[in-house]
Parts: sequence; C-alpha cells; structure tokens
Amino acid sequence: MSDERPILVHYGPSETSISQVSSLDTPTLRVPRVRASQPSVTKSASTVSWRDVRKQAFIAWIWTRLLLIAFTFATAFYEYTRGHHASLSSAAGLLELWYRFDTSAYLHMVYYGYATLYQAAFFPLYPLMIYLLTRVFGMGAALLIGLIISNLGTLVAFIGLVRLVVDEGGDLKASRFALLALAAYPMAFFLGAAYTEGPFIAAAVWCLWSMRRGRWYIAAGCALFAALVRPTGMILFAPLLYEFARQHDWGRRWRGAILQACAVTLAGPVGVGAYSLYCAVHYHDPLAWIHSESKAWGRVSMPIWQALHDTLTYIVSLRPLSAAQDKKLVDYFAILFVVVMTVALARRQPLSFTLYLAGLLYLTLDSPFVVSASHHYAVYLSASRYMLPSIPVFIGLGRWGARAPALAWACAIAAFAVQAVFAIYFLHGGWVA
Repeated sequence: MSDERPILVHYGPSETSISQVSSLDTPTLRVPRVRASQPSVTKSASTVSWRDVRKQAFIAWIWTRLLLIAFTFATAFYEYTRGHHASLSSAAGLLELWYRFDTSAYLHMVYYGYATLYQAAFFPLYPLMIYLLTRVFGMGAALLIGLIISNLGTLVAFIGLVRLVVDEGGDLKASRFALLALAAYPMAFFLGAAYTEGPFIAAAVWCLWSMRRGRWYIAAGCALFAALVRPTGMILFAPLLYEFARQHDWGRRWRGAILQACAVTLAGPVGVGAYSLYCAVHYHDPLAWIHSESKAWGRVSMPIWQALHDTLTYIVSLRPLSAAQDKKLVDYFAILFVVVMTVALARRQPLSFTLYLAGLLYLTLDSPFVVSASHHYAVYLSASRYMLPSIPVFIGLGRWGARAPALAWACAIAAFAVQAVFAIYFLHGGWVA
C-alpha cells in the first residue's frame, strides 16, 4: 500500500495489544504540515461530534429541499403561462409534476404488483416500502409517500457523507464542500424525486463508512439493503470483501470472525438471490430482471470496447451540435468526469473506494441502450443519473473545495444553474436521464 494513502483514525476493532504493534508491518503515520493560510485549529475526526455532523447535513438537506420546491413552482408557473392551470391550482397539482417516468413504473407496481416482464428490471424494496405505508395512509398517498421515502433517504445519505468525510481524515469544512458537490451535481434533483437514488446512496455511503470502521454487520446490512433496492448494489461486494480481508490480515486473523465473514460475503448475493427466487416463481425465470433489461428496455450487456465503439458511432451519426446530440453528450460528459476523477483519486483514497467507482463505471459502460443493432448504434442512456452515487468523487471534490473555496462556490453556482434547467425540463415532462 502506498505511503501516501490516507491513514484512518480508526480501522476497525483492535485485535492487537500495544506491545505487539511494533512487530507488525504497519505504515508510518505522517502528520501533514499545516499551511500558514490554514486555521491553526480545525475539528478533526476525534473532535467532531455526531451533533455537528447531523446539524451540517440537516442544514444542507433543508436548503436543497427548498431549492427543489422552487424548481417545482417555477415549472408550475411556466405551465400556467402556457394555459395549463392545474399545477398551480392545488398542492396535489404540484405533486403531480413529480409523477414522471420511473416514478410511474414504481407506483404501478405499488397498485398492481409485478405484472409484466417490463417491470422485472425494477428491484422490489423501494415499491414494497411505499406499498406497506399505503396500507396505513391509503393508496391515494402513494406518490407523497414515495417522495418522503426518497427525501428522507437523501437526508440519511447527507449525514453519512459528512461522517465519512470527517472519519477519512477531513474536517467539517471539507464535508461541507462534499455536500455542496453532491447537491450541485446537475442530476441531483433526482434525490428529491420518487426514484431510488436517495435510499440507494444512503445505503452505499453507510456501507462504505461501516466497512472502513470494521463494523461488519452494519456494512453487510447496508449492502443487503442496496442490493434489494437496485441491481447496482452489487458494486459494494468487491470493496466490502477487500476491506474485510485487509483488516483481517488477508485471512491470517479470521479466527472468531467466521460469522462476520459470512455476513460480508453473502449480503449482496442474498439480496439479488432473493429477488431472483421471486422472479423464478412469478416469471418462471430467475434471471427475468436481467432479461427485462435487454428485451423490454433495450439494454444489452456487451464488451466495453464494443459498447464504446457503438455509442461513439451513434453520437457521430447525429447532426453536430443538434439538440439530439447535445442531450446524449450530457451522459458522456458525466462518465468522462467520473473516469477522470477515479484516476486522479486512485492514489489519494482507499483502494475500496476505487473498487466501488470501478464497479459503478463498469456496470454503466457494459450495458448501453441499443438504438440499432444493424448499424451498431448504441447510447449510454441515463448515464448521468447513474453517476450520481459516485460518493468517493464527491469526497475528493470536498477536499479540493476546502482548499479553493471561491473556485468551488463558482463551480457550484454554475452547476446549480444547469441543474435548474434539467429539473424544470424533467418536471415539465421532458426526458432527462
């Protein structure tokens, strides 16, 4: 492991006495030199309380929810000027603006269950949570319940991100800019929609935090939750297994940790396996969720080099600088940004974070939407939204933002402006991602 890799304040449960530490091959802790321009006293991980963490996350959550409300009213006013008065006529009309695309698919499952192969691509936990709460509050509240679950998931994700930044050697300033980077990401308005982004990122960030702290049952529980929310949850398997093996000396200190090893190894596969079992019973096909992606959604798994060739061929075939090309390029810019950040952070972050990002990129690049098989045309549909769970990227941006706050705020304001355009377009019924 590189000497430059950040050293955790706490790697996990202590399994070695102080007298034994000198005999182990452990990296030397190097205290970073404090620049003159930096404050002489900062809150480190050991002094940042959970109250500070929750307060910072809650403030960010509140003002971003207010921003989403502003986007909603702006869309309603825009529709009003075009003669559509329903959105401004009532609170229900405003809520209906969020009844778009995947939201309608999830709510259809709440109302009628899994009915077609088309729906098998949607994993069950999110619509199940909505359904259970509709048994208390009524089916008429399904959309509102979905929005509440997603937004509360986002709050939990914000808290986890702050805690993770602080415990990975940052401070409250770095965590504040990490939150800003996540909130300003142009597709971050999906964290307020009745989509799975909020709950999934919450599970992923707490899984990363727990595995780095050696809290294996919490990490396994989060991985199981993520795997039941969406198939992307499997990207937590490799970093979780790596962290467990590393912290247990690559198998030489597994005595007494067999149950933890089982939980870590089986969490993700059990989640996917449980849904596959349901598909075997309901669709008579345990892989219906995979086949749904190709047959109903046009997403075909292929070698990445072929996917890159087919997607670039399609982009070049479109009229340069046309609206059609520009909308597709948004997804490519998002992928390129995460690739560049992954490479840039590789030596500055734990390997488990890099494995997480590599898994996210692989699942996105491996399954493009096939436009025309005969012409070898494909496109990375929704890739800009799929990059939203790139948690380590936002941690890196938070650290850089803390060192250059003026530039960070300028970039964030520009990103929020772009987000406003995409959000209003989405709420108006336009396909974004």
